[in-house]
Amino acid sequence: MAEVDAGPAPTHPLAAPLPALEERERNVLAELGRDVDQWVSFQGLRRQLGVHQQALARVLRRLAEHGLVAHEGKGYHLTTAGHAALRGAGRAPERPVLPVLQALLPPHVQPRDVAAQLSRRWFGGLRWYGQSEGPGETSLHWMAGQARVTVRVAPGSVHLEVEDDGQPAAAAFAAARPVLAALSEIYGASAS
Repeated sequence: MAEVDAGPAPTHPLAAPLPALEERERNVLAELGRDVDQWVSFQGLRRQLGVHQQALARVLRRLAEHGLVAHEGKGYHLTTAGHAALRGAGRAPERPVLPVLQALLPPHVQPRDVAAQLSRRWFGGLRWYGQSEGPGETSLHWMAGQARVTVRVAPGSVHLEVEDDGQPAAAAFAAARPVLAALSEIYGASAS
């Protein structure tokens, strides 16, 4: 079956019918749609989906040509049309999370400062995955194998959690340890 050149992306996100999506494209959309307003790094997507970088680049280029994904400084994210296509493609199954830490932020520590200090950093075996914005909070994500380590920062609080990927709880806590150490440094630095 020959592909038809769709031409430039429509100016309005829903102006043209959505293209038929291949399995890899549906997988990328589902992964990008795991969280509200999520930005994911190229390497994070590649590692999470187990896709060769050239194949992923082609998929992202095609999705961008159809106006389903966009790339900004923080990474790739779904557009309005991408969210619409995702409703038809199905979401990635949600995994339960194991809470590792729930703590209050000192009054003089702002959530944006915590996010800025942790964003895009790699910690030991944790690889930067991406960032998402929700109502009143910023979530930072790293990958530890196939499990995701997340720090959610909101005014006055910070939460550290690990997706339950079927490994023993000790493995989840070990995966979170480098981020926990970074958080303790932020707390220690803010006390002086």
